[in-house]
Amino acid sequence: HIIEKAVKENFNNIFISVHYKHEVIQNYFGDGKKFNANIKYIIENEQLGTGGSLRLMPEIEEPFVVINGDILTKLKFRDILNFHNATASDITMCVFNYKIQNPFGVVKTDGFKLVKFEEKPLWTTKVNAGIYVVHNSVKKFINKKENISLPSIIKRMNDKNKKCSVYTMSDIWIDIGTEKQLQKAKALAKTITSEM
Repeated sequence: HIIEKAVKENFNNIFISVHYKHEVIQNYFGDGKKFNANIKYIIENEQLGTGGSLRLMPEIEEPFVVINGDILTKLKFRDILNFHNATASDITMCVFNYKIQNPFGVVKTDGFKLVKFEEKPLWTTKVNAGIYVVHNSVKKFINKKENISLPSIIKRMNDKNKKCSVYTMSDIWIDIGTEKQLQKAKALAKTITSEM
């Protein structure tokens, strides 16, 4: 889904970071010709996390999109890239508004005095969507052979006063981290692909 979507948006040069069972992934995608893409692989000899493998990327002058492999989304990659360039950011994290419904009435008190009562409130928080725009300069924040997540790299950059921006998406987004989410993703995948 990610590769087909990228190609439809004219992102043809694709790098896939692989470690566990990398042969299966490489055998399936090959060099990318059957997807009208040019696919190259970053083989992690040891696990490097969602960010550590960026240190193994070849030098690329332009900013590039990084996406976790377990994401299903309608987000146009070009939109986040354009936002990143327009804001002159050092790194951009895509976030999704995640809503949590409390099943109970929430009571706020001051000692024994009732201050506020809210029946089953809905809370909205911004969560990391696992989609980023980065530059080669990100490598300066990754130690050699370091297993590190991209959010940890962003924290390092933010601590050094680099411009770390947040792009809030409103498109469909699913993190396929559970069996339930996988079933939901399967149901939506055909619809999303046909609309691309």
